[in-house]
Amino acid sequence: MGFSSARLAGGLALALSSAAPPARALTQPGGTVQIPTDDEVQNAIASRCDPADPLRCETVEPRLTGAVTPETFRPECSLTFTVLVRMSDYDNSFGWYNVTGSVPSLDQLYEFIHCDDPPLNWDQNYTNLTSRVLDIRSDPRYAGGENGFFQAVKMNGCADVTDPSSVDFVVYSERALNPDSSETNPYIHLMIMDSSIQDNVFYFAWEDQLRGDDDFSDLVLRVEGISCAAGGDACETGLDGVCARGATRCQAGEIVCGPLQPASEERCNALDDDCDGTVDNGDLCAENEICDRGVCIRACGVGEFTCPGDQVCRDDGYCVDTDCANVACPPGEICFDGECVDPCSEVVCPFEQECRAGRCVDPCTTLTCGDGQVCKGGVCVTSCACSGCPDPEAFVCSDLGSCVETVCQIMACPEGTHCAAGACIDDCEGAVCPSGQSCVLGNCEGEIVGPGDEPGGGTLDGGLVFEPDASTSGSGGSASGDGAGNSVESRKGKAPGCACRALPRRSSALGLLGLLGLAVAAVYRRTTRSLR
Repeated sequence: MGFSSARLAGGLALALSSAAPPARALTQPGGTVQIPTDDEVQNAIASRCDPADPLRCETVEPRLTGAVTPETFRPECSLTFTVLVRMSDYDNSFGWYNVTGSVPSLDQLYEFIHCDDPPLNWDQNYTNLTSRVLDIRSDPRYAGGENGFFQAVKMNGCADVTDPSSVDFVVYSERALNPDSSETNPYIHLMIMDSSIQDNVFYFAWEDQLRGDDDFSDLVLRVEGISCAAGGDACETGLDGVCARGATRCQAGEIVCGPLQPASEERCNALDDDCDGTVDNGDLCAENEICDRGVCIRACGVGEFTCPGDQVCRDDGYCVDTDCANVACPPGEICFDGECVDPCSEVVCPFEQECRAGRCVDPCTTLTCGDGQVCKGGVCVTSCACSGCPDPEAFVCSDLGSCVETVCQIMACPEGTHCAAGACIDDCEGAVCPSGQSCVLGNCEGEIVGPGDEPGGGTLDGGLVFEPDASTSGSGGSASGDGAGNSVESRKGKAPGCACRALPRRSSALGLLGLLGLAVAAVYRRTTRSLR
């Protein structure tokens, strides 16, 4: 069964529905009427829709999704502000400030839209939309950390924060700073809606009167390039496969956990790309081939290829040990000597590698990230050039977009090592490679061999095939490793190893291509690491 768009859509819907809080309406204190009181905000957002560009077509419903949170934000790279509506009878100004816990003075408010900037008080055709770019992170006035937004108001005049006499009052994204915040039920001056189609995109709808008409169309902005202050923390989504790792983000005024890596078309790479709970399932390889540990190999029972030794050819084209022919293991385990085991349980991979299906791989080798993102641990995350580093004194952002220790910034470590705490550390330190392999320059190298002359077998997650690996006869062995990257034995004296097929013992074009691919990946990995 191949990949389908409906399947992907279902996976994404699951990811969102499992995290989305229930919709609820906002009302002003003491009132029963939902806000906003008319459809101007919704119409302004919908006016951007272009059927040829899905990223412009929103389904935001302010009366259902409008929230008063988040109140503070983290600037990413450049922020793009698009003015959707500016229909106030007052010429207000808009800008940002550093969050300090106190009401900022006027000279701590940094205008982005001046009170006499266009467009001003124009008709409702939603034409001449204005977009501007603001780079808060590069602004010398930015103190680091969180920022908020404000609207300065002058009744019947131009509110200029550089002229205190022109400002009657200021309303803030932090409700506790508003001039009416001391009231029992403070008035709502800002409604925030998160985008229904893009992360780190919010809509701001402002009401500039202390007791107003509640249409919230005085200033409506689309803000792209910020995350809520509580966003960006690592979390577990509860989903399967690559969708399991997540980061917190704001959704409908609540903090939810969304996947860092969205579901995508399944590929033969030892990953559950479509997040359906099964690794490498579907028709992923060419005719007469099957997917084995992320690699397409010939299927048994086709042409002259038959299973070796005491193995049998299963109907799906995999060679399996006779003891495992009728054993079904849970996801992530293989059948070995008739029992289900974890092929990675006793493997400790070298620096920046992880064990997948019994083999150590660089999780970023086959992943291509978008603009402003870098691969970290096999997922695409925001580059530190945009998000910054958690401790600016201890870490700096490298040219590759990853945070590195400040003491390592100018160090040039030799191949096969990395810098940590100001010293060059061997990438193989502490590594325990799969049996039959040794760690060389940060990579587990060598053929993962099976016991005796013929490989044994097993299946991983209903399809991936392995041969058990051992350098002993299989009686009474125990787990061991010398800490220098040499092989490890399983609790039965063997460890799951490479695919249970005879091709590794033959001279085949497919085998040569596989070895060439591993060599290219190793060169690429070492080249990129030497740049750090």
